[in-house]
Amino acid sequence: MAANYVQKFLDHAKLSTTSRYLNVNRDGMHAALKRFEDAREAEEVRAGEDEKSARGNPVANATSSGNEPKTEKVSKSVQ
Repeated sequence: MAANYVQKFLDHAKLSTTSRYLNVNRDGMHAALKRFEDAREAEEVRAGEDEKSARGNPVANATSSGNEPKTEKVSKSVQ
């Protein structure tokens, strides 16, 4: 989260006050970036698996393969 958003949320007049409380250092930044990259990679893998399973799912492909269930039309007579 950007420091200026935290500043506004905490209602600090100066960004330097917020920065003091955030105590951002290089190791923490690297760790946060690593967690972000890992989460993003996991999401991309999940999205790829979902796409593969949808392509191989006969239920999802039923409408495009001509295997639609047959239904009878019932007409009502109005008297």
